[in-house]
Amino acid sequence: MSRLGDLENTIVSKLSQAAISGEPAFATVRSVSGGNRPALREALRRERMPAAFVAFTDEPTAPEIRDQVRGAKFVVLVAARALRVASDPRHGDSDTVGTFGLLEASRSELDNYEPSAGFRLVNVHEKFVDADDRFAIYELLYRVWPVVNENPSLMFDGQALAGSDSRMALRVGPFEVEQTTFGFSGSSGIFRTALAVKPLQILWLGQVRAPSQSGLNTIESNIETRVVGQVPGEMIDGSMRSFSDCVLDRYVRHGSRRSEEGMIVQEAELHFTQLNPLT
Repeated sequence: MSRLGDLENTIVSKLSQAAISGEPAFATVRSVSGGNRPALREALRRERMPAAFVAFTDEPTAPEIRDQVRGAKFVVLVAARALRVASDPRHGDSDTVGTFGLLEASRSELDNYEPSAGFRLVNVHEKFVDADDRFAIYELLYRVWPVVNENPSLMFDGQALAGSDSRMALRVGPFEVEQTTFGFSGSSGIFRTALAVKPLQILWLGQVRAPSQSGLNTIESNIETRVVGQVPGEMIDGSMRSFSDCVLDRYVRHGSRRSEEGMIVQEAELHFTQLNPLT
């Protein structure tokens, strides 16, 4: 089959495993064509409830697209119907599951799921689509993110600063020079131009991981100490490239901590500056 078709089928299969209180969350899970549109909303109303549709929507492929936003996008439409007059389709009741519960069950299966080697589902948004007093549809949007080449051997000043279990990728910024013009006093008006190499920006991007919350606290405390101390050190990656005279400028967390594969995980970036790229 095609790459997109295989991804779509894998997402459908994974979503079918979603459960609430030990029971399947959905009576119907299947793939369809296109995203949120009237024909799909009407089709959902005819399905056995609760129901979910999975569909490919788009994929940015231009060469200038940043790695962080690459990947095919798939929409997941979840729907529930309220059977009792006093209940509503969002919250459900003792006999039916509402869309809020379906969203939570879906995300527990799909968030950060790896449908194939080198790809990870990233949740982009969840939003309201359509509803009346008996029927409601909500939308989850996922990007199948091509996982950047992770480098477990990144070292700074002789230590695995992000922890030995980290999954970080190295991003090296552009090598640039800046032009400085200066002059001499006097009637000659002579000016001179000099070129200087700009400091090089280097980024570690990915996951800081540890077996426990306290272990992750220790790693992050060490990182923050290096940010405050501003002590230059040498950076070495798995291919033995080295960058001397580097300073850790910033530690940026993305989202909250989560548990994944038996590890405590924090999505994060470490921003370095190589003060003199020519050393």
